[in-house]
This record gives sequence, C-alpha cells and structure tokens, in this order.
Amino acid sequence: MAAIAVSRRNFFWVAAIPVSICVALLLVVTTTTPQWTVWYAELLGLYAIAALVAWRWPNQARFVLRYGAAMVALGVLIFGQPYNPNATASLLALLLPWMLPLKTWWDWLGLCVMGWALFSTRSAGAGVAIVAGFALLIALSYDHHDTRRVPWRVICVLLVAGVIGLAVAGLQRATTQARIDHWNEAQRLAEARPVFGWGLGSYLERSTIPDQNHADSLIFTIMAELGAIGLALFVNYSFEVVYRILTTRNNPARLAVLIWILHNLIDCTLWFPVVGVLLAVNLALLWRFGDVDQHSAN
Repeated sequence: MAAIAVSRRNFFWVAAIPVSICVALLLVVTTTTPQWTVWYAELLGLYAIAALVAWRWPNQARFVLRYGAAMVALGVLIFGQPYNPNATASLLALLLPWMLPLKTWWDWLGLCVMGWALFSTRSAGAGVAIVAGFALLIALSYDHHDTRRVPWRVICVLLVAGVIGLAVAGLQRATTQARIDHWNEAQRLAEARPVFGWGLGSYLERSTIPDQNHADSLIFTIMAELGAIGLALFVNYSFEVVYRILTTRNNPARLAVLIWILHNLIDCTLWFPVVGVLLAVNLALLWRFGDVDQHSAN
C-alpha cells in the first residue's frame, strides 16, 4: 500500500486522551467507587498508548485497519460476538470505513463478510448510525462548492435519521423503555452530585438498575459519573472532533468516528477495551492524515 500524506497539525488534540487520564486520576479522590475509577483510568491509559502508536506509525495503522477489518468480521461470524450485540456492532462500525474504496473482488468479498457480521449483531442503533453517517458525509461532500445548500442537506439527513430512529424505537418498545429508564436514573444521579458526579465507573454500583455499567448513552453516563465538569470537557472535545470531521476529506477515520458518535448517543461502548482502542486509533488518524483529495467524501 502506498504511503499517503499526513498532517502534523493539532497534535495536542491527540494528547487530550492522555490528559483525560490525569483528569480521571484526579477524580479518584472524589469518586465513590475508587476501584472502578482506577480500572477505567487504566483503560484510558491503554487507549492513550493506542492513539500514540497510531500517531507515530499512521500508514502501518491504516494498513492494519484496512486489511484486518474483514478478518475481525470473519472472526465474529465464526467464533461469535466478543461483547454484547451493540458493542460488537460498534467495534465493526469503527473498522467498516477502512475497507473503502472497493478496488478488487477481494475488497467486495470482505465488505460482504463485514455486512453479514454487522447484520448478525441485530444492533438497530448501530445500523441507523451507519446509514446516517454515510448520508451525512455525502450531504457534506455533494456540490461542496455551494456551501449555502450544505446545512439544509445536513438538516434533512438528520431529520430523516431521527424519524427512522423513532420508528425503530417504536418497534422495540421493551428496549426503548429500558433506555429511558437508564436515562432517568442517570439524571437522578447527576442531580444528586451535579458538579463532580459520582466518579468514573460508578454507574454500575450507584444505579438502582442492576448489572449494567453505563446509562445506555455516553452523554448520560458522563453526566452521572463526572458531573458538570466532566460533561463540559467532553462537550468541548466533541465539538473539536466534529469540526475536524466536517473540515477534512479523504480520511476514513472521519466516517468511523462519526458513526461511533451517532451510535453512542443512544449507547455507551467506550469501556469495551477493543472498541475503545479502535476509537483511540481512529481519533489519532483523524488528525494525522491530511486532506489528500478535497473532492472525496471519505
């Protein structure tokens, strides 16, 4: 595979991942579940290492993602899902954009395997996020010289995605109600400790709903665990990530991260180690690769 141009700008945003480790460690003193906070901080450290490795060897990381995607999908089909269906779908979705462009029959075969693996998870949230992510980037890239029309296309895509999401939610009432219960519980926890939250990783023990370590939404989980301070840091970094997604071209990481963000509006897959590592790698490559082709949607 030919090496592609890279951008060395904005390296400090990749360093935001190690900085988040420091924030997590500082919050150990205020957490109500220090054992989980330390464990989650260690996971953040693993993600930081993955991001820094991808930053140091971007072309090698790109090679592994592109040619490893189909192998991971095949492994899911043969050996079963490593996590729950939503987390497994999130893992596969972070690999899917790296399979593009489809140049040979082998690439098409790999895409079919990936599609089969994604379908086998039956994750409606991930499915809607993948379709919406592709549609959003197409809306952004189509006739991009006429920037006045782009916002309307984006709004239309978001509205259609919202309608589809509501329709899916209506068809899965039990799952939808379970999510709403978690969101209400997260709001209750956030109101009890609004500034610092209950501590990173505390949802599992502090929630009255048993046997789940997140609030079925990354935003609600952060709100409950890290309070207003953690939520402000997360929102600030998210805006920077979205801005980078909107302003770069020809970078599969932008689609991968966009899909993950959309999916995690109604789920939380950050603390599944392989998913978190792939997210960290994609975040590093989102800034590492330069805009090679301004006319490409991916």
